[in-house]
This record gives sequence, C-alpha cells and structure tokens, in this order.
Amino acid sequence: MTVRIVRLKELVFRSGLGRSSIYEMVSTGDFPAPVQIGERAIGWIESEFETWLNAKTAQRDAIRASAAQTHAQQLRGANPQKTGAPKNLLISSKKKG
Repeated sequence: MTVRIVRLKELVFRSGLGRSSIYEMVSTGDFPAPVQIGERAIGWIESEFETWLNAKTAQRDAIRASAAQTHAQQLRGANPQKTGAPKNLLISSKKKG
C-alpha cells in the first residue's frame, strides 16, 4: 500500500477550507493532524484526509435523511385544527346557509 502525502495547498483546494481554519481544526482535534516530512515541512496522509471527508459527507447525509423523515412525518400527520391555525383560515366542507 502506498501512502500519499498531501501538502497544505492541495488540502486547501480539496477541502474548501482556509489555511487558518485547517490549523484551528487540527488544534481542536476536528481535522487529521499533519505529519513531519522534513525538518521544516509537514503534510497530511491522504487516506486520513479522505476518511475525514467521507465522515463529513456521511454526517451531512444522515442530517438530510433525518430532516426528510421528520418532514414526511409532519406532512402525514398534519391536521390544521391541531396546529393552531386560525379557524377563519380553515377550509370547511360545510356550506354556509
């Protein structure tokens, strides 16, 4: 297995995050830590970055699925009289007469 090292410039491009945001997230443990690749050079292991990115994508998808499920449940169970809608806005099938 080949380990590929990704430098900061590529990380910024691929993640859409800024340099300072990446370093801040590294310091809080919310982003993979870099590895020392030289006396004055660091990089990130590409597979760790991809794992982080896949986790973010899965998190987003779970939130969307949950929101869609909640919305569908609300639509199935919607009853305007129980939602507190003003009675004058409710449509009635009774004819006034």
